[in-house]
Parts: sequence; structure tokens; C-alpha cells
Amino acid sequence: MNRKPTPSEQLSQEMDQLLAHTTRDTESPANLYLMLTTQRILQEALEGEADSYLGRGRHEKRRSPFGRRNGYKTVKLTLSQGELELRVPQVRGAPSPYHSRLLEQLKDNATSLEYLIDHLYGRKFTNDDVANLLHAYQVKKPVLAPEVILDILRRVEADYANLCQRDLSKSRIEQLFLAPVRENERTTSLPHDSLLAAWGVRPGGRVVVLHFIRGDKENEAVWRDFILDMRDRGLAEPKHIYTHGSSAALSAARRIYPFAALRGISSLLIALFALSALALSMLCPDTMIRTVVVFLFLISGPGLAFVRLLMLGDEVTELTLAIVFSLAVSTIVSEMLVLSHIWSYELAILIVVTITLGGLMLDVFPLRRQKVSKNWAHYGIGYGF
Repeated sequence: MNRKPTPSEQLSQEMDQLLAHTTRDTESPANLYLMLTTQRILQEALEGEADSYLGRGRHEKRRSPFGRRNGYKTVKLTLSQGELELRVPQVRGAPSPYHSRLLEQLKDNATSLEYLIDHLYGRKFTNDDVANLLHAYQVKKPVLAPEVILDILRRVEADYANLCQRDLSKSRIEQLFLAPVRENERTTSLPHDSLLAAWGVRPGGRVVVLHFIRGDKENEAVWRDFILDMRDRGLAEPKHIYTHGSSAALSAARRIYPFAALRGISSLLIALFALSALALSMLCPDTMIRTVVVFLFLISGPGLAFVRLLMLGDEVTELTLAIVFSLAVSTIVSEMLVLSHIWSYELAILIVVTITLGGLMLDVFPLRRQKVSKNWAHYGIGYGF
């Protein structure tokens, strides 16, 4: 019998979906991921408090008749990043009514605990770091013991370690976004740095969270190492790169992807190739140059325009598919004209050229693209917004 997942497990599943893909409309998926991280940690704390009160885990067998779980009560907390929904475990059959002391503490210190998680996410920390941050944000007499808080944060540290080891070779990204999403304040004992984030948009419009790292947002070397780490784990070159809040991020992206803008030039060359074939077929009949140019175009042009939309990242595979696709298009167009009794050499070339230009338009002007505000710097092909 499949057991129903706990609220914290459901949040973990939602975070996994953000790492794979999401269709949720949000300006910053990275901020959403961090918000879910905070929500999951606080939810785990509430569930752990109920487990401690009952003396057993949710799915452990009852060893005594003292109390049993009775569903959840939904409450909302207001944090600096927005409203947070928590589900507080309910207990019945206990000698005295069960009240979550942690919930009362969270109502007074929710924002402080949010800062604690934000400032420690993406870095290795010690018990002293936790204690210093708790003191800095005036979290007095926490209900959970410091070692319990540290245990929860260690789980976040493990999650971050797994995030850093993810294989990104299957993340075919059209748009790559780079931005600092959290900045450590100088009032804490931790180094003054920012949490840098990367997320992307796939060809179908789905968003995927890629990576986080701690560092100086104006240090180009930090951004360079950040991008190189994702590339080493298989992230293919995107069509568009957007940066916000850091000029160093844009500089690093230009150095690592110097040919990103050349994709637009290659689109222009394919378009000129197609138009040259059309012009030669119309103006230079029965010449050797027309025969060679038109032949090369018919076996490669349409495929080069469309196969690039797949973003396979393998030049040999793309070229092979381009030839197969081009031959199929040329054959289908010719057969349709012959069967319709309107065969014309020039008309066939015109139709194939039109199909090719249509594929190029889909590359430069995709049907679906993440909406981006004008304050994002853009680097890549076509129109950034």
C-alpha cells in the first residue's frame, strides 16, 4: 500500500520539479526555489515537533495509546519574499490539547529564520555560524534546540551538494538567466557576498533551475567559474543570455560564449544560401554554377534551418539529420507538384526556399519565450525581448 506523502515530502517533490522543469509564471524561478526551501525546512520542523511530542515518526507503529495524528491545519506566515503556507500537524487523544510551540515562535521570528536559511544556503557552516546568525537576527529562546536546527540545515547543505553534482547535459536551454538573488548583509559575521543563481528556459517554454553559488556579484572570475562549472556538467550553449544586477556576469558570459552571437550570422548565411539558389534558378538556367548551388541547397538548406531548433549539441548528428530532412522536404515538394500537374522547376525551388526561411524565422523569433523585463542585459542572437 502506497503511503501518502507528508507535506514536507510534497514540497521536496515540487522542488525537484523546479530542477527538472516548471510552467509556473514567475519572474525569478531561483527565488521561488529558495522560497520553497524555506517552506520545506519550516514544514519539516513542524512535523519533527509533532514526532517528538508523540515519541514516534509519522509512519512508525504506535507503542503506546498516547495521542494520534489528526490531519493538518493550514496557517500562513508573511515573510520578506512573500506569503508562506504551512500545514501544522494536529493531535488528538492526548492528555492535554496539543499546541505547536514552534508555530508561536515562527509568528515572531519567521523573517529571521528566513534570513538564517538564505545566508547559509550555498555555503559550508558551523555551529558558531548558526549561533551568530540567530543572535544577529534576535531569535531568542528557540523552541528547537540548536543541534536540531543545525541538523535541518545540514539537510539543506546535502541538497545543495546534490544540486552541484546534477548532470545538465539533458537541459537543452534556449535562454540562460544569470543574477544575484540574495545578498549577505555586512552586519553578520559571515563574509559579505551574494547568492548567485542561474536558470534557463527550454525550447517549449518550460523553466528549469540550474545552479546556485556564493560569491561577489561584481567579480568576473566568480561568474566565470560559475558558468564553466555548469558547462563542464553538460550545459549546452544557449541562444540567449540575460544578466541582471551584475555587469561582471555579462562580461563572463561573453568570454565563455564568444560565438553565441554568431548563431545569428549563421542564420543570415543560410538565408543568403537559399536566396542565391532561388536567384540562380530564375536568372541563370542551364549553367554549372546553378546546378551545383541548387543541388547543395536542396540536400542541406531546409534541414540546416530546422534541425538547429532541436539544439542537439552534436554537430555530426545535426548535419546527418539536416541532410535527411532536406532530402525528404525536396522529395515531398516535387511529388506534390507532379501529382498536382503543376510541376515547375522554379516553383519547386521557391517552395523549398520559403520553407527554409520559415525555419530560420522560428530560430530567431521563437513561438514561446520567457518574458523578460527591459532591465535585463541581453547577449545572443535575434531580439532579446
